[in-house]
Amino acid sequence: MTLHTLAVHAATALWEPAALRAAVVAAGSTFAADDKPALAQTGLRIAGCALASGGEATLASHGDALADTLAQGLGERPSEVRRTAAASVAAVAKAQPAVGERYADRWTPGLLACVREKNIPLKLAAERALLHELQLANGEAVMDAVVARLDSTTAKALQDYHRRVLSKLAGASSAAEGDDAEDELADPFLRDAPGEKA
Repeated sequence: MTLHTLAVHAATALWEPAALRAAVVAAGSTFAADDKPALAQTGLRIAGCALASGGEATLASHGDALADTLAQGLGERPSEVRRTAAASVAAVAKAQPAVGERYADRWTPGLLACVREKNIPLKLAAERALLHELQLANGEAVMDAVVARLDSTTAKALQDYHRRVLSKLAGASSAAEGDDAEDELADPFLRDAPGEKA
């Protein structure tokens, strides 16, 4: 949890030294692959923080590995781990839309699998992630670009889900405008503290 707390509150200091950046990314990837859900969720939050606030140097040196860490978190994992991965993707895409677009082809297959689940919090987190990574509140240009990079089966599934669900959510989302995607990356100890937004 200490690494996650540092990633949230001292992001600039944490990502500047290259050696420290590499160690934090390695620790986050190791934690994310752990069988214990709480440790895996911490690793996914670290990966999300790194992508959202690590800057160009972090993206250049570790962006692909961090994106793969989140993609693996969307795979065959417990539902709470998958929900954390989906919420981290949403927070990254909301904070850094270009990063969300860049890695959307890695995350979309896992997110589409999550929206088919019966677990409602997981489904909602995945839908929110798709809305942000595809930037659907701003039109369909990003989605069309992502569809062109996906394999035909995934592209068809995304287009179908967009037609049935995401297009309706995009209209409601742009009207509401305030979601709590970045709360997933917030420090879990401070998130529930008195006086903090729950």
